[in-house]
Amino acid sequence: MNVLMFVTAMLMVLAVMTYAKLDSYRAQSVVRSELQTYMQQAERLPINQGAEKLYKDMVVNPKGEQDSKAKTSGKISWEPLLYGKTDDPQYMQIFALSRTLIDILCRDEEDYQKIIQERPTFFEEIIARLQRIVEALPEKKKIKSVKELANFTIGDDLQTIFFVMLKGCRTTVQENAEPQAVEDEGAGAQEADDEGESDQDTSLLNYISLNKKPLINVYLAAKPLLIAIYGSPEAAEHVIQIREALYRAHKAGMSAEEASAEFARQAQVSNWNGLLEYKVTLTDPKGR
Repeated sequence: MNVLMFVTAMLMVLAVMTYAKLDSYRAQSVVRSELQTYMQQAERLPINQGAEKLYKDMVVNPKGEQDSKAKTSGKISWEPLLYGKTDDPQYMQIFALSRTLIDILCRDEEDYQKIIQERPTFFEEIIARLQRIVEALPEKKKIKSVKELANFTIGDDLQTIFFVMLKGCRTTVQENAEPQAVEDEGAGAQEADDEGESDQDTSLLNYISLNKKPLINVYLAAKPLLIAIYGSPEAAEHVIQIREALYRAHKAGMSAEEASAEFARQAQVSNWNGLLEYKVTLTDPKGR
């Protein structure tokens, strides 16, 4: 009888100790989980704050919001890239030209130099992640402006270089003064496109759009984009001189059709066939 009571007492003691250990384990698990959540949030805090500040401070041409309706644009349309339209004839050209442009804009940036050495396929990975994010968006929340890209979190491993691309990089590319849009008072005037960028602005957002029409109008393209298209600053400068001369001729009376045909004859490049157009308008291209 005494043995039975002793065994029962020991079992009760063991049960109490087990329950205490279990309760302690549960408490530790809760604390550990909360600590992990806190640490994750603390680690992401600078990234989240950077994203919020980047979005608030982003300076993009106001008419960039109307890119999807633009008749002609001097920017690269990322619409095929973001929506994964790999069957689009211009998809690979847009991808390659964007990659070349980023190299021109960011080649002097330390973070960029580091990423291309350690992760040469970073741009392919960024585009793939952006495509997944865009695909998952509800229909009512589809992006309408490239500025909204600053809201996307693509992963800590690529977030820094993504921000560098969006906010702008240190570069040796120099630009001129702001363009001046010229109003045509005559009937049947070409619609002036006012997509000029601030000088020395290297934010990628100022060179891309969500235009439904993927053609890039070389007449309106900024100098860094011209360098990407033509392969050198000298060739880009030559095209700039041609279009400024044709702008003056068009303003003096040459028809838009004649000026555009002459521009295409002098500035056409075979590397990007099907992606470029050479439409001369009454917008002064100087400073783009």
